[in-house]
Amino acid sequence: GRWDEAAAGYEQAVLLAEKRDDRREVAVNKGQLGTVRMLQQRYPEALAAFAEARDLFERLGEPRSVGTAWHQMGMVHRRAGQYEPAERAYRQALAIRVRHGYRLDEAATLGELGNLYDAMGRLEEAVTFYRQAADIAVELQDLRHEGTRRSNAAGTLIRLHRYDEARRELERAIACKEPYGHAAEPWKTWGTLQDLEDAAGNPAAAAEARQKAVQ
Repeated sequence: GRWDEAAAGYEQAVLLAEKRDDRREVAVNKGQLGTVRMLQQRYPEALAAFAEARDLFERLGEPRSVGTAWHQMGMVHRRAGQYEPAERAYRQALAIRVRHGYRLDEAATLGELGNLYDAMGRLEEAVTFYRQAADIAVELQDLRHEGTRRSNAAGTLIRLHRYDEARRELERAIACKEPYGHAAEPWKTWGTLQDLEDAAGNPAAAAEARQKAVQ
């Protein structure tokens, strides 16, 4: 959480890499700097750093890293409330990831599109993207991310008043996350289940879910 020091370190690393004419190392550290600026909510600087990293990776012929840069730019725009540029950036990332068969990365961008459309109020589309991301997690036997994406889908389904579907997603999410313990942040899924039971008018079940979240 010492963001200024982290940024200074990455900036120094960029300068040293430039002196060595190590363009890849410059690109990597620009990307890391962009992440720090995003966490600091210094969004224009974050976008500039990610764009520089993207352009360098393009010249280096590294499409996976180009896709990552586009994905990160989408995250910055989403956090800044700039939804249309976020969608364009995610779509660029998704196209690269689909074209080259980067399934794990594709799922990450589908999940982020779910987050974006949920924030935009395009709830049906959000559910579709969350489920597509979860399907890839099933294919890759990635239980932890399947759990997160099903939990996210459930949150949106609650807003759509589709409570039975939401409950099924949450039951599966809880099972997926269980092997990972605290690292999978299971309290978030139990908290969503509490929201569901509250919305469905089940106060006893909501209290039980809340207790699970607290535990």
